[in-house]
Order: sequence, then structure tokens, then C-alpha cells
Amino acid sequence: MGGFVSSVFAADGQVVAQLSSDVHDFTNETIEDFSLHFTLINNGQEVFDPRLSESVLLIDGKPLPQSGQILGNGPRDGRYQALPPGDKLQFVYGLGYYFSAPGEHTVIWKGQGFQSPPLTIKVRMETAAWKVVAQSAWARVSTERAIYKSNKTAPNDHCLVHVKVENVSGKTIGFEHPKRASVFYPNQWAESEVARRRIISEMRAIQDEISAGEKAKLLTRWDTLTKIAPGKSFEYFITFNGGNHVRMEESRANYVIIVMDGHIAFSDGKEVQLVYRSMQDSLKGEVPMHTPIKARTLPEKANILFDD
Repeated sequence: MGGFVSSVFAADGQVVAQLSSDVHDFTNETIEDFSLHFTLINNGQEVFDPRLSESVLLIDGKPLPQSGQILGNGPRDGRYQALPPGDKLQFVYGLGYYFSAPGEHTVIWKGQGFQSPPLTIKVRMETAAWKVVAQSAWARVSTERAIYKSNKTAPNDHCLVHVKVENVSGKTIGFEHPKRASVFYPNQWAESEVARRRIISEMRAIQDEISAGEKAKLLTRWDTLTKIAPGKSFEYFITFNGGNHVRMEESRANYVIIVMDGHIAFSDGKEVQLVYRSMQDSLKGEVPMHTPIKARTLPEKANILFDD
């Protein structure tokens, strides 16, 4: 069961209800991972009917209307209608959606003949300016939680995003960026009431491989590569040609989420390593921004790779 447990409580001394969680401190960006563990133990002498679909979750003192639907569903055996003396039920539900508001929340599970003590879940706002979207043993790629207005386009047209590439190895590495597909770029944006996309519909290019020929060419071009010394970083701005900053600024959802994609092939002059967003990933590339957001003005000496 989970690592953080509500104290044991028996409403009538016979049935013990308990809630637990592996983690109880979250951010608004990780709360979707919250899983609530339920335990019900029959310490009585008679068979007990839990009537789970009639039980209720009290979140911050208020009954959750979906309680019956949630607790009445899932794999079942005979114990869910007739729990023998000395036996117990254990099950888990992912309920992060219901705790998405920042703050301290309490949850109680109450049914006929049992009630758990409150379990406390803490949710804080993520305040880091940058979100890591990819990492390898050589490099870490992050995107700033911000959008910028282009100096070349109409006020309600494309915006740019700010990307930082950090060398986390102990050696100098280099890469080249002749086209958008050779770096990390914004691939999609979405609106959501929570800090993750609820519906994922994204077209992606294959990011987790490059050919042997491409690797060989990169090794021969070491002298022309953009170099990053150990512990240093390279920052750039790149246009989001599918991102209208006025529409983002006017969003009435809780979050605007920019989804980053891409890969960068690095060389140290001897070998090549790829940093990329996994093709199985649907989360790490997401860069949530709590609304309202305001597009920023590009710095005077902004390093713009692509403003198309």
C-alpha cells in the first residue's frame, strides 16, 4: 500500500477504513499522477456488505458527486458484496483530477458502517521558469514557460518559444541546426482545465533515431558545429507557426499547454549521441502555463534560429 496513510478508524469498532497514498506532496503539474489507495478490513464476526457504490468521498468536506460511479466500478469478486470476518478489500483509483487546485486538501471515505480519517494531500504551484522536455547523459533541453511576440509578424500572428540546451557532460559537445527538424520546436498547443492535455491528438516525426550516414557526416563536421562547453548552455528562440499569441492570451481555460518535439544530435568529435523526446512519451514534451498569459517582447539580442 501507499507510503502516506490515514490513521485507522472504525465507525463501530468492527470495520476499519483506511486511505493512503505513495506521495502526498504534488505540484499542479504532477497531481494527475495521484493514486488513492483504499483498504477496508472486517474485524467483526459477521459477513459485511461494503455497499461501495453507496459510499462517498468527502473532499475538503464536500461530497464528490461522482463517488458512486467511481467506487462502484472496477474488477470485483464476491468480497465486494460479502466481506468475510477477518478479510479485507484493497483497491486503487487515480483521482488527481479532483485535487488539481493548488492548496491543501483533505479526503475522507465514508460508507454505511465505516469511515476513514482524513488524508491530507498538498498541491503547490510549479514556479520553475523552465520545464525540462528531454535529457540524455550529455545534454538537457528545457523550454521556458512563456511565449514571445515576433518582431517580424503581425501583432496577432505567430509567437516564439525560448529553448535552452545545457551541456551536462564533462566534455565539450557540438551540434548543428540547419533546419527546424534538427532542434527542439513547438509542435502543438492546447487548452486544458488541468496542467496536462486531456485529449492527445498529435502528429509527430520519428525522433529517436538518425541514420549511420548522418552520424558519420556529423563527425566529419566537428569544426563547424555550434559548441557548448561543459556546464554551459546555448539558448535560442524558435517560431511557433501554429501558435497565435492573441488566442493564447485570450484563453479562458486554466492552462495553455505548448507541446515541444524534436531531437538534437550531439558530437564530441569521436561519437554521436541523440537527445530526443521519446516516441512513447505524451507528457514530458508538455509545457503548461497557467492563464492568463501575456506574450513577452523578444530580447534585443535574441538568438532566433527560425522566424518563418
